[in-house]
Amino acid sequence: MKKLSDIKIGLVPKLLIAIVLGVLIGQLPFIPDFLLRIPVTISSLFSSLLAFIIPLMIVGYVVKGISDLTQGAGKLLGLNAVLAYSSTLIGGFIAYMVASAVFPLFIDASVRDTVSTETAALEPIFTLPLEPLFGVTSAIIFAFLFGIYISWLREEGKGEVMYGFFSEFGEIITLILKTIIIPGLPIYIFGNFLNLSYTGTAFSLLSVFWRVFLVVISLQLLLIVIMFLIAGFYTGKSPLFLLKNQIPGYFTALGTQSSAATIPVNMECAKNNGVSKEIREFVIPLSATIHLMGSIVTIVSCVTAVLLMFDMPHGFGMMSGFIATLGVAMVAAPGAPGGAIMSALPFVYMVGIDPTGTLGNLLITLYITQDSFGTAANVSGDNALALIIDKVYSSYFLKEPAPDIKGIKVKAAE
Repeated sequence: MKKLSDIKIGLVPKLLIAIVLGVLIGQLPFIPDFLLRIPVTISSLFSSLLAFIIPLMIVGYVVKGISDLTQGAGKLLGLNAVLAYSSTLIGGFIAYMVASAVFPLFIDASVRDTVSTETAALEPIFTLPLEPLFGVTSAIIFAFLFGIYISWLREEGKGEVMYGFFSEFGEIITLILKTIIIPGLPIYIFGNFLNLSYTGTAFSLLSVFWRVFLVVISLQLLLIVIMFLIAGFYTGKSPLFLLKNQIPGYFTALGTQSSAATIPVNMECAKNNGVSKEIREFVIPLSATIHLMGSIVTIVSCVTAVLLMFDMPHGFGMMSGFIATLGVAMVAAPGAPGGAIMSALPFVYMVGIDPTGTLGNLLITLYITQDSFGTAANVSGDNALALIIDKVYSSYFLKEPAPDIKGIKVKAAE
C-alpha cells in the first residue's frame, strides 16, 4: 500500500487545485486581508523573478536554437523547417480567424464590464527591486545576431567555444525552469486567483475559458485530420489508416505532456505508416523542436480571448506580426511542460500584454491547464510532415548522396 507521501500529483492537477483553492479562499470574508496578502506577496516576488529570467531565457534558448537550425542544414533540413514553420503559421492564423469569429459570441459587453470593474485588489506586503539585466527587445536582437553569427563561424570550423557556452547557458536556464519556475507555478497561480476572486473577476474568467478550451481542442483535432488528409492524398495512403496508427502517439503525448518523451512512440507510429528509417529518425526528433501547430493554436486563441475580454485592440495587422514571431520564438521551447508558453511569453508585449502582469500570469495558467492537448496535436502533425517529407525524399532527393541527417543536433520542445 502506497504511503501518502509517495503519491505524485502532476503539474496540471496541481494547477487546477491551486485555481480552485484560490477562488474559494478569496471568497471567504472571515479571513483577514493581512493573511490573504501573504500568498499575494509570494506571487509578486515570483513575478519579479520571472521578469528577471525572461530575457535570459531568450538568450539561453534562441541563440542555441538558431545555431542548430542554420548550420549545415542541407536541402532536407530546409524542407523540414519550411513545412514545419508553414504549418505552425497556418495553425496560428486559422486560430486567430476562428477566435475572432466565435469568441465574441460569448465574450460580450456584460462579460467585459464584469471583468473590467475596478475593485480594490490585494497589495503585496513588500516587494523586491529585482530588475532584469536587460530588456526583452535587447535580448531578442542579441540572441538573433549571436545565433546567426555563431552558426557562420561553425561552418568555418570555428565558434565551438561560444556554441558550447550558450548551450550550457541554456541548460542552466532549463534547470532554473524545472527546479524553480515550473514547481513554483501552483503557488504563483494560487496567489493570482485568490486576488482575482477577491476582486470578483475570477468567476467571469472561468465562465468564459471553459468554452474557449472547447473551441481550441476541437480546432486542434480538425487541423490534425486535415494534415493527415493532405499527407494521405499526397502519398497515396489511406488517411484513416494513417490516423489510426497515430492514436498511440497522440495519447502518449496527452499523458506525458512532453514531445520529448513521445519521440520513441511517435517514431514507431511513423514506422507503421511506412516512413523510411532515415527520414523518421531525422524528421520526428527535429519536428519535436520546430513544429508547434497545436501550441500556437492554444496561445493565439487564449491571447485573442484575453484581448477581447479586456476590450483591447486585436486587429489582424498586429496579430500577424505576433503569430509570425511566435513561429520562430517557440523553436526555443524548453523540454518541460508549458515550455511553449514560457518561450512565447516574452513576446506577448507585441499585442499590449505585460508578460509579468496579471494578464501574462493568466495566459500561463490557461495554457498549462491544457498543454497536453497542444502537445498531442504537435506530435501528431510531426508524423503528417514525416509522410510528406519521405515522399519528397524518395522522389527527388534519393538520387543524390544522402545528407548526414543523424549528425544534426536536435532538442526537445515541450
